[in-house]
Amino acid sequence: MTVARGVGRREVLIAGALGGTAVLAGLRRPASAPSLPMLDTLVPSRIGEYVQGVAQNIVLPPPTPLGERVYAQVLSRLYEGAGVPPVMLVIAQARSDAGIAVHRPERCYAAAGYGIESLRPVPLPAPFPAGAAAVAMTARREARCEQIFYWTRVESTYPATGFALRRAMVEGNLAGRSPTSMLLRLSIVDARAGPAQAALRHFHQALVATLDPARRQALLGR
Repeated sequence: MTVARGVGRREVLIAGALGGTAVLAGLRRPASAPSLPMLDTLVPSRIGEYVQGVAQNIVLPPPTPLGERVYAQVLSRLYEGAGVPPVMLVIAQARSDAGIAVHRPERCYAAAGYGIESLRPVPLPAPFPAGAAAVAMTARREARCEQIFYWTRVESTYPATGFALRRAMVEGNLAGRSPTSMLLRLSIVDARAGPAQAALRHFHQALVATLDPARRQALLGR
């Protein structure tokens, strides 16, 4: 392989790793990353005017051998409230020794038979770091339409594209770390993107405000 002048070994390794189908931890043996607390104790059962209900019909990562190797924890809940639409919440944490990032929701919804109709980055306000972004997405399967709001975190960064997510994982592994990768996804069954996305952002802000400092750091990073 011919390397262009001025391109360092680090950039070549990143480019090579990003060209594969998965981000491998074997580039350098990383130190173990601290694991999150149990997710069901991290997220409260009451968030603002919402209370936890009976979860059903929530799109989850398919139960495949790869999924079992990637995910350390997956939490799914339904939150309901008077006069507000039910919100489905999914939080997934990748295994720190897998070296592979959590799957973006586009893949999970496509595997469940949904078509992705809209996908765009949206800024995350404080206390998230400057430049942090979530993704607003619309997915449809026959008569069911879901509006989705999600973000992925690698250590303390919030990559909004698949390329940026894989790059963050590779850079952490090249630095000798085992990056913590996790996903938070909120969704509402509604064909109207505007009102549903506003409701999802409202729920997200209430969730962040509800967490005490220790839980907020565990979920959002430093």
